[in-house]
Parts: sequence; C-alpha cells; structure tokens
Amino acid sequence: MEFRCEMTPGFLDQVEPELRAAMLARFDQVVPANWARLRPLATVIRLAGLAATAAGVGLAGYGIAVTPDAACTRKALVAYHVAMVVYVLLGTVFWFMPRINVAWAAWARGVAGRRVPSLLAPLRRLAPYTVEYTVGGGWLEARAAKLRMRRRIRLQIVRAAMVTPRLACLYRGRRSTWLRRVVYLPDAEARRVLVEALRAADAEVTELAVP
Repeated sequence: MEFRCEMTPGFLDQVEPELRAAMLARFDQVVPANWARLRPLATVIRLAGLAATAAGVGLAGYGIAVTPDAACTRKALVAYHVAMVVYVLLGTVFWFMPRINVAWAAWARGVAGRRVPSLLAPLRRLAPYTVEYTVGGGWLEARAAKLRMRRRIRLQIVRAAMVTPRLACLYRGRRSTWLRRVVYLPDAEARRVLVEALRAADAEVTELAVP
C-alpha cells in the first residue's frame, strides 16, 4: 500500500504531543522492566561495594593510627587521609544507590520528553513538504521529493512500535528506548496497514489512544 503525509507546520503542531506521549510511554514500558531484571545484580554490587569501602575505611584509619606524624611519613599520612575520604565518598554512593537510581530514572524520563522539540525542529525548518510511504513485501519505504530523500527499512528488524493516531515510533530492540524511525500517518487506514505489517513481521505493537 502507498500513502502520503503532508508535513505542514499545523500537522507538526498536532504531532508534537503525540510524539512526546509515545516516547514517554515507551520509557515507562521498558525502563522499569529492565531495572527489575537488573535489581538482583545491582543489590549484589551494592553490598559488595559497601563491604569493600568499609574495609577501605578501616585500613585507611589503621594506617593513620599506626603511622607516626613525622616529616619522613608525611606523604604516607596524606595518602591515608585521601584514601579515607575517597572510601567514605564511595561508600556514600553505594549506600544511596537505590535513591540515585530512582533520581536517574526520573531525570532520564524528563530528558526523553524534552527531546521532542529538538527532534521536530529540523522538520519545522523544512516544512511544508510531502512524504510518500510504501508498505509491502516486508519493507517500509519513505520518499520526500523536495528533500531528495529516500529511505527503506526492513520491518523484520523492528522489534517494537508505539503507535498513536498520527505517527508510529519504531524501535529495533524489544527492550530498547532508542528511537529507530518515526513514521507519520495521514489517516486511520494508513495506521491500520502499518500496524498489520508490523505485526506480520513479529513486532510488538502498542497502540496509544492519545487525545
């Protein structure tokens, strides 16, 4: 099937909230699940880190206690004090690792949402133009004569997709948040055809009802 999408400034204004919703939904879908799989390993790393830094603090403290304060041992004392500070800082990081992970996830989610204007900025500078799509034979092809652009992607490499009424975000990995391609959809029929082609290629498709 072939369809075309008119990339006008008005259409891009409509697309922006949908793109943000799709990217945030993908983040919420993937990142907590990935973290749940890594949590046992993270717990082991945290406990090992706490044990190692506690031992380091103890050894540094012992070195400070048994090293006499003399001119010939001044460098050794400085090294022990620096080691003590480093081990305390590392121990603090390991102690607060769960909170740091939560804060990092919130920061990364915010970054994902704030990326949308920068992703659409080049399109706004080039608009208006027309993108013609062809879906069939396991391939998706996009052409824009005004931009002298022609791109093809094999649908079998698309493992996941977030689909809204006006666009589809394609991802290469089932556990990835890295955006591989955005397909802009002019109507419900184009959306139906693309969703069917993606599912036929064994992609995991999530349809979002974005107002």
